[in-house]
Amino acid sequence: MHREELYSFIIEESMTPKLSNVKEMVPKIIDLAWSPKDLIHPSKCLIAILTSAGAVIIACKICRDWYPVYDLSSLRYNILEQKINEELEENKNNSASFETFKIYMKALQASCFTWSKFFADFAYFVVAYLNGDIIIYKILKIFDYNEILNPKIVGIIRLNESVKMNVLNWITINTKKHLIIIGYFDGRIYGLNIEEHDGNFELMFIEKYYDYTDRISISAIKIFPQNDLNVNVLIAKGYYLFLLCFEKNGTLRSMQHLQLEGFMISGMICISTNCALITTENGSMFAIDIKENQLLKTKVNNKLSQVHVRCLGLAHSPSSVIFINITSPSTIYDHLVIKEPTKIYMFCLKNKNWNPLFILNQSKHEKFEQLWDCLEAIRIKATKASDLSLILPKVPSNLEFLSLHELRIVMWTSVITEICEKRKIIQGMNNIAGEISEAQPLILFILHAIILYILKVNLL
Repeated sequence: MHREELYSFIIEESMTPKLSNVKEMVPKIIDLAWSPKDLIHPSKCLIAILTSAGAVIIACKICRDWYPVYDLSSLRYNILEQKINEELEENKNNSASFETFKIYMKALQASCFTWSKFFADFAYFVVAYLNGDIIIYKILKIFDYNEILNPKIVGIIRLNESVKMNVLNWITINTKKHLIIIGYFDGRIYGLNIEEHDGNFELMFIEKYYDYTDRISISAIKIFPQNDLNVNVLIAKGYYLFLLCFEKNGTLRSMQHLQLEGFMISGMICISTNCALITTENGSMFAIDIKENQLLKTKVNNKLSQVHVRCLGLAHSPSSVIFINITSPSTIYDHLVIKEPTKIYMFCLKNKNWNPLFILNQSKHEKFEQLWDCLEAIRIKATKASDLSLILPKVPSNLEFLSLHELRIVMWTSVITEICEKRKIIQGMNNIAGEISEAQPLILFILHAIILYILKVNLL
């Protein structure tokens, strides 16, 4: 092997040697993914972590601390350890030993992962490795932290690909058939059709949706909330957007693309069944509409206080009423100049469909604790408003005729009103308890009304 090839290999972060009297390089977290809800009882999630060294760990939060639950990198190594040692022993006296070492290093380094949806008491977790392997793990629901079972490998797909897989996403067609969307570093978009037989997955065939290696890598794959007709998948590829529409049986129906002016796509979220929000690195924001199987864009007017801003990411709360945009200066500063810090912007959209009060009133069948972001958005708006009547609804006089859901809304909006009328901005979290205690008579009144309502319903 040439020296240049050897040096370029060991310069990788995962291969950085430990040197005496030199601070050891700590691998960075480069990707995170929450598991589906309820994978931990009750109504909690696991989080998957990918490091720059290619290690994959699944962790959980207990009280205020995080603890590793599954070390999938160690599990992968234990499976390959004997085979690695045998082949290295066979080739230790020839040049093939380094090639063998390089192959198995890639087999141990993960590049991306994804979760499936939740299936009654388990979920699937898919990990792609640099040597082209894709491993499907079955993660059982955790009922007791003292009795955690090891994940089970239920599928191994060997693609024999030397190109890095950047992004994975899982689509469930039915209980036995599933589709894994793959976005490659060189720009290709493939689909793996897999089926379950006797508890294990088998690769049925590979669909090549976009097979042109244009070197514009895939950076994100998002799936719109599914409906009964089709599955819509949005893919970010440089400054291009791809919309893939699938039939319910997993067959590709159509594929469209759209070019966004500006720089690379830095953030992409689906905020409804037919609408997405996109940010580009130069600070532009677009609303993407896919109604009637069309891919349309509308520029969103977002006024940021920073000049020469660079957007780094975009996220939203569960009900899509609070949005977070992370920005950083795009100007290159001299080392003598203090660099403007990275900022996190929280904002809401001026649209009825994303109005927190509208969503609260419409979500009658949702658990109220799942709508916490709507109440928080209302509270933030109320603290900044000069006229509370424009933000908060009036307390109705006929409380006895309201449903339990409507009474909950009245209770919390009344508490927010009581706090905001006395102090526009809450000075620290320690004052909230005092403000709520002062509003306690109002809360007790509403609770009394709820009890009377329940008794009245039961008597009827």
